[in-house]
Amino acid sequence: MIKILFAVFDRFSHDQRAIETIQALSMIGNVTVVSYDKISNVNNVKFVDVTNGKRNYLAFKKALKREYKKLNPDLVFLHDNYTSFFIEWVKKRNKNTIVGYDSSELYYDKCGTGVKGLKMALLNNQEKKYIQKADFVFAANLERAMIMKDYFRLKKMPIIWDNVHRIDDDIDYSECEKKYDFLFKKQENIILYCGGIHENRGTFDLIRAVEKLGKNYRLIVAGTASEVEKNKFDRMFQESKSKNFNYVGFVSRSELRFLLKKCKISVSLFDFSCVNHIFCASGKVYEALFEGVPVLTSLNPPFKRLCEENCVGVSTNNFVEGIKRIINDYDYFTKNIKAYIKKIEYDNRIIKLKEIIEDEIKMVNKNE
Repeated sequence: MIKILFAVFDRFSHDQRAIETIQALSMIGNVTVVSYDKISNVNNVKFVDVTNGKRNYLAFKKALKREYKKLNPDLVFLHDNYTSFFIEWVKKRNKNTIVGYDSSELYYDKCGTGVKGLKMALLNNQEKKYIQKADFVFAANLERAMIMKDYFRLKKMPIIWDNVHRIDDDIDYSECEKKYDFLFKKQENIILYCGGIHENRGTFDLIRAVEKLGKNYRLIVAGTASEVEKNKFDRMFQESKSKNFNYVGFVSRSELRFLLKKCKISVSLFDFSCVNHIFCASGKVYEALFEGVPVLTSLNPPFKRLCEENCVGVSTNNFVEGIKRIINDYDYFTKNIKAYIKKIEYDNRIIKLKEIIEDEIKMVNKNE
């Protein structure tokens, strides 16, 4: 089996895509993972404890170089722009080492202000400088692949590997029902929003829309919120006459699955503040579809394409009309979801990714 070095500077609880890549690579060779996190239940994988579970970029970079020298891998697979510096480092050391690079973030314009904006700009410059030297590149959807091909001046189109995620976590029904029973006491159309909570993202517009729809509707808002946003939510609730919306904070994946099974519509919203958000690659829409739940999304092009091509939900900025349309044609949407999910063939997803990576390795070896 070949020797593989995989690098990711993120927590695996935040990055299902990285987990999928490790699972696929473990079927190809013996994998050493450099990160500051680890997962269980994977064979042929060794996790290097870089920083005792703490986020430290300098220690991560040192460990990555150290492990490369120890391992002398046949394949280096790098995940996201934090690792892009390593493409050139490897190629300078041994041009025969195959380098794959997965770009699931796309910060080529300013995304954020202050320290965050500066960090994104630096990472973008790093990625732009080195990405062309990778032997093959992955992108998280069609729109991103097309942008990357032109912006990074790549010789060929990146391989499209969509963020198609399904929640397989077991549900503790007795615990979940005890915890969330107060949300489901009335016969209402339950709408679930799970994600970042912010005015610019449309969260509060969604709350106002559900308020207008009245007593037969209830919105559950799940996710992380700053103190400012949480206070704004509390004020809205206090001033509301209908009080048909609730904030439940961050929920685990198993709890999210429970809430999805209880809801009629799942909402995914992204703002238009930067290219990375406009051409979002959200796995949450798929998590809802795998539970048979129609989606209401903002007008971001990947969302719009998914809804229009497959008729599994509505992409609109008029949330009131979008919700009404889904509820009024509910059987139509759920029927389309069943057909679409069947077409995805999710259970063969990791094997398919393994085969794609193996084909790329063969192509590189053939051309050398």
